[in-house]
Amino acid sequence: YHELNQAVFDDALPQDLEIKWTNSYSKTAGVTSFKLRYDDQGFVEYTAAVELSGKVVDSEERLKSTLAHEICHVAQWVLDKESKPPHGNSFKKWAERVESYDPLLKVDTCHSYDINYKFRYRCVECGCEYGRQTNSIDINEKACGECSGRLEALQTPRPATGFAAFIQRHFMKARTALTMEEASEPAHGTVMALLSKMW
Repeated sequence: YHELNQAVFDDALPQDLEIKWTNSYSKTAGVTSFKLRYDDQGFVEYTAAVELSGKVVDSEERLKSTLAHEICHVAQWVLDKESKPPHGNSFKKWAERVESYDPLLKVDTCHSYDINYKFRYRCVECGCEYGRQTNSIDINEKACGECSGRLEALQTPRPATGFAAFIQRHFMKARTALTMEEASEPAHGTVMALLSKMW
């Protein structure tokens, strides 16, 4: 971020821009949110924050490309005071500057990443494929959205081993014990700390 801010945006973007990872997005690589803040004298400050999807941005190349894309949105808001259209002239101007600085860095208006889903399903009738990060499609209950055909699971995750298997077996017992001890629902981190000691 700081390299692009200095080289492309003349250090005009916030030095403390909030950039954080989230697992909330399973199809979107990144999101930039815009805010207007007013100080005591009524002056407006344009601020932004960036979220990157840990489920979609799973390589260095995707990280660089997605971050460059989102930084162009930050620039269109913070520097040009524009939010709409999202991929209009302001966005394209900044994207061209990023690509001029680093010709290997492509700033597209939307990503075309093949998302690495943990679970994949295929319709046996039409071949339509579906991906999910969790095993959320019951193939005995659900049908293809295109042709109503039967779905089959394409891959099954490996069974948990070692510490992961230990957690699966003992998580509820540990949480229940902590709940009784503390007389309230324990934080996830507290349960994991106890499981680590037990391991």
